[in-house]
Amino acid sequence: MTEQTAISALFPTGWRPMRLQTLVVLRWLAVAGQTIGVLFVTWGLGFPLPLLPCLILIGLSAALNIGLVLRYGAHFRLSSRVAALQLVFDLFQLGGLLALTGGLENPFALLLLAPVSVSATTLPSRQTWVIAGVAAVIATIISVVHLPLPWDPVQTITFNRIYVIGIWVSIICGVVFVSAYTNRVAHDARQIADALAATELALSRREQLSALDGLAAAAAHELGTPLSTIALAAKEMRAEVESGSQLAEDVELIIAQSARCRAILAKLRNLGSEPADLFAQAPLTDILDEVAAPMKGAARSSFFIPKTPPAPIRSSRAASGCSTGSAISSKMPATTRGKQCASKARGTRPRSPSASPMTVPALLPS
Repeated sequence: MTEQTAISALFPTGWRPMRLQTLVVLRWLAVAGQTIGVLFVTWGLGFPLPLLPCLILIGLSAALNIGLVLRYGAHFRLSSRVAALQLVFDLFQLGGLLALTGGLENPFALLLLAPVSVSATTLPSRQTWVIAGVAAVIATIISVVHLPLPWDPVQTITFNRIYVIGIWVSIICGVVFVSAYTNRVAHDARQIADALAATELALSRREQLSALDGLAAAAAHELGTPLSTIALAAKEMRAEVESGSQLAEDVELIIAQSARCRAILAKLRNLGSEPADLFAQAPLTDILDEVAAPMKGAARSSFFIPKTPPAPIRSSRAASGCSTGSAISSKMPATTRGKQCASKARGTRPRSPSASPMTVPALLPS
């Protein structure tokens, strides 16, 4: 699975969970602005206004904020459904205030676009269009059902019905435009952010692999000296022990395994200098030949490989050969491994005929 696929699997629509604190802060700003506006119209301008119902609606928003923060905490991540429900509540609360203060004749009716804009920026398309529909319904209702606009009692202000319809049309157009355009732009921005995150993740993994190659080379360099010392001591012991004894076989095994360790360390040193070898292609027959060659001469079972080699497969000879050979050799007796490894160290590995029965240990299936 690629990095982009992994990210898309977590968030199929490109949506990211919204923090509760985001909506709480926006709602507190709305509460403060609505409170100031209502009190200024009532006490500053002296216009008649249903103050108590307006304050009750504002208090509902404040109570919702306090309850959500106490219940979930400010850093809680909201699901798209819960976030959409909160924005729908904000629309109904704002629609109620507008209905008490003149409906669409109120210049603050434009604020119906605010919850739609928040939804289009942060929520998936489905929830955004639901909220846009709710905003359109509320705008339609308060254009017909509303109290008079708070105004100077001495003067009379009347709005032409065509003007009110024009305001309604402008709000509906704004809702549709914000829902479609803003949501699309936000979705494209999230896709670009996902691609950037996937690229950064790939580069980070590449850097980790490069660092791992360096550590492997350093470890191989540090292990070279003690391994040479072990091999030298084993050769001196071979000169002192009686030939053909059990101790001599153990010494030969130590020498052979130390030679094998040196070969492995040499491969570790050259991991960074041979990048193409990790992805080299080789026929299956060659891979099995290389893996099974050190084990020839043990208990035998035969299996046949066709004369026409199969299609090349991707193989890491450094990884596949070592790991598979280790798995097979781990099932062999220690004395047999010693003899085979010793013969391999002396360069006497037998050649395996191609397109003929190949013998491997009984570990492999017949």
